[in-house]
Amino acid sequence: MKRIILITGYLILCLPASILFAQARKYVLFEHFTNSSCPPCAALNPGFESSILDANKSTVRGIAYHGWWPVNNDPMYLSNTSQNADRINYYGVTGVPTVIEMGSKKNASPGAYSQIDVDAQLAVSTSVKIEVADTAYGTLHNVFVTVSSVGDPTSAGTIHLRTAVIERTVFYNGDNGETVFPNVMRLMLPDTDGELLTLPANGSDTTFYFTYTQDSAWNPSELAIVAFVQDDFSKEVFNCGSSFDPTANVVNNENVTSAGMPGIVSDFSLQAENSGKETENYRYSISSNAPSDWSATFMVNGVTYSDSAFITIEPGQSLPITVDVTPGTTPGFAQYTLTATSVSHPEDDAVSNTVYVISGITDLVVNNDGNKGDGEAENASHWESVYLQGLSTSGSTTYTSMGSGIATKASSESSLAGVKNIFYNVGWTFPALTEEWAQQLENFMNAGGNLFISGQDIGWDISADPSAGGHASPLLQDFYTNYLFAQFIGDGDLTNRPLTANPVDPVFGSLGTITLINYYGNYFYPDQIAPAGIGTPIFYYNNDTNKVAGVRADNGTFKVVYIAPGPEMMSSLTRDNVIKAAYDWFYGITGIEQVNNASVLIGQNYPNPSDEFTSILLGNLTNDYTFILTDVAGRIMLTKNVSSNASLIEINTSSLPQGIYFYCLQNGKEHSASKSLQVIH
Repeated sequence: MKRIILITGYLILCLPASILFAQARKYVLFEHFTNSSCPPCAALNPGFESSILDANKSTVRGIAYHGWWPVNNDPMYLSNTSQNADRINYYGVTGVPTVIEMGSKKNASPGAYSQIDVDAQLAVSTSVKIEVADTAYGTLHNVFVTVSSVGDPTSAGTIHLRTAVIERTVFYNGDNGETVFPNVMRLMLPDTDGELLTLPANGSDTTFYFTYTQDSAWNPSELAIVAFVQDDFSKEVFNCGSSFDPTANVVNNENVTSAGMPGIVSDFSLQAENSGKETENYRYSISSNAPSDWSATFMVNGVTYSDSAFITIEPGQSLPITVDVTPGTTPGFAQYTLTATSVSHPEDDAVSNTVYVISGITDLVVNNDGNKGDGEAENASHWESVYLQGLSTSGSTTYTSMGSGIATKASSESSLAGVKNIFYNVGWTFPALTEEWAQQLENFMNAGGNLFISGQDIGWDISADPSAGGHASPLLQDFYTNYLFAQFIGDGDLTNRPLTANPVDPVFGSLGTITLINYYGNYFYPDQIAPAGIGTPIFYYNNDTNKVAGVRADNGTFKVVYIAPGPEMMSSLTRDNVIKAAYDWFYGITGIEQVNNASVLIGQNYPNPSDEFTSILLGNLTNDYTFILTDVAGRIMLTKNVSSNASLIEINTSSLPQGIYFYCLQNGKEHSASKSLQVIH
């Protein structure tokens, strides 16, 4: 093998009607240690491959090193024992399966990884850019790896460029039952140490040249190169690149979510890029899961398209793309994906960028993106139907669901402004809460939003130190105490059943005894908790008032319900009743609110829900007011003049569509608190 180092500089051009982009495209590297005779590998690898590798083809790269244990008969290890062993020993891996993310960011079982881990790394920019080319002349391959800097890189350690020849898919009948092995390392160039690298200065690059001869046992159509830059002191991987990286890219440097309104355009600004070295022709297309009365277009070079377009982009250039989404009257949460495929190189993977619009939604189910506690690649979305059915039974017509990662982003971008209640579905997934999501929940609740949260190990996870497998932090523990109004007493066990409602609780007290099922097989750990602050107990285990299973609280700004065993652990009838009880309480449907305080301007309507008529008690009014009724989108549906001597407002709701409405009194000086009413026909 030989190498040649070439030092070049960037040529900066002024290009009309486009932008010369200068940013490093980030790829997240997962190094996977496995063996074809390892039973846990067969159980955990497929889920990791589908949820991480396959689900993130445009942003994730993988290298699999095969080890010699538990049985030293793995042909993918035996074909290159020394280099596989070198990488295993480099990280000190002592068991399989093990996956290491970006060298130093996470070292865990495949089942411990979720989309949260990928997104966290993609959110961190890098100044190191890696471009790889592999050209075959028969069995001889010429490999060029160019490392460039688009910033001022700094590192205290010794930096190496490491380059791996991988076989992207190997078919083999493993002793453990696995038959498909992705990203198998065949050869490290020039060896496992790689090349000593001084990171180039900003705007400069260094090119390395290698050659290798493919083995007759390798499938030439599956061969590829993955190269990465690594700090040997910290083992951090700064970035990676591959010979199959597409030249197309779709970048969004602004908001990815929007709070939509019927008939009002939500616009998103994207960039279409060509990171290659030649002019490329791309096909851009837009797709969506939106309701049928929603619409979307995208515009490039002043031309608007509703379906697809062919766009030519010069090397190193980017073009602005505007995506316009117009919600219809149907409430929903829709994703719009702009996908680019290369016409010039159809073998390249497609790349895409997705934006999200939420419109007319008041009740939001948020599914935790973390994986199940048994390591299977499942998140809480697998049982979201439990929550959706509960909301449907409650009478809600303006509900939807999304993952916690998107919910975190949407909240931070003020796109959940119309949401009144969040139903957070944790189940048995970890981490139960990220600090970012907990902070956004605090913001949501401080603004008057209500929270229903359930999951059997939330308390344990927030209380347990990371060394014990938990995710404790001061921020999360503060959230648990001061927003859930709970304290963790202990991990649950099989004796924590059945669930018994607190008979004196006016919200849940009528639900009686609820049987809990082994939804997670032998993993039955519903936390034992206790109220904190203004929290009050709503459920006990075994009718034992010393073993609290759920609490609720109302601090005047928000309401919260926290139940340790999730609804998925209850029978269908009882879990619907639990969700409905929380829903009714959130909307003030439980009972009729009497207005005894003269400072209260307006009370809760009764009956609620209503069909044809509903009545609203008034406080001691000292001025004339205007009564205003709006729908969830903020549109005024009804106004009435209310005189200072009025004590009651009667409303004909027969002509109003089913749904949630909000009402208040206001005049030039005062504005009452808004209350909600529900119409069901």
